[in-house]
Amino acid sequence: MQGERIELVNRKLNELISNLRKDPYAIEAAYIWVASYDMDMQIYIPLTAIYSVDLPVFESRPSTPSMLGGALFSLESIFEKTINKPTAEKKGDYPPVLYILNGGKPSDSASAHDAMAQILSKRKIKLCLGLTSSTLVPFYENLFDFNVLIGSIVITDLNLPKNGCWIDIYSLVEAPVSDSPRTSTLLSSPPKEIHISF
Repeated sequence: MQGERIELVNRKLNELISNLRKDPYAIEAAYIWVASYDMDMQIYIPLTAIYSVDLPVFESRPSTPSMLGGALFSLESIFEKTINKPTAEKKGDYPPVLYILNGGKPSDSASAHDAMAQILSKRKIKLCLGLTSSTLVPFYENLFDFNVLIGSIVITDLNLPKNGCWIDIYSLVEAPVSDSPRTSTLLSSPPKEIHISF
C-alpha cells in the first residue's frame, strides 16, 4: 500500500490499540499479534499483551502481488500454535478477533476464499475486514459470502468516521475457545453503514 491508504491503515491500527487500552477488561485480557503480507507474511509484533505493544509505523511499499490466501493459511497454523484450548486446570483463551486491513483485491482470490472458509469452519472467530475504499466492499462481500453466524464477518470502509469493528469489540466476547460446535449468538444490529456478510 502507498500514500493515503497506508496512512489510513496506520491511523486505524493506532485507534484500535487506543480503544483497547481504554478498556479495563482488555488491559487485563487482550493480546495482539500484527503482521503484514504481500507475497509472504512478515510478523511485526508476535503475540503481546496490549499494555506493552509498541506499534510500528507501516511505510509505503511498491506494489506487489497481495497473497491474502497464503497469509490466511499461514495464520491458521499460527492459531493452532498460539490459541490455548480449555483444560481441566485452565479456562482457555477467548475466541480471536481477526482484523484485516486491505487496500485492494487479493491476487489469489480463490485461495483467500478457501482459507477463510477453513478458518471459520474450525474456529469461533470474528473477522473485521477494513477496506481503504468503499468500492472494494461488494467484492469482499462476495468473496467472503459464507453461511456463518450473523456478525461473524464485518466488512467496512475505513474512511467512515465511525465503524463498529473498531469499537467495543469486547462486548462480543463469549465463552473460551473449545472443540464444541459453533452456536448461535444474538447480537445487536450494526449501524446501517456497516456491511455484514452472512
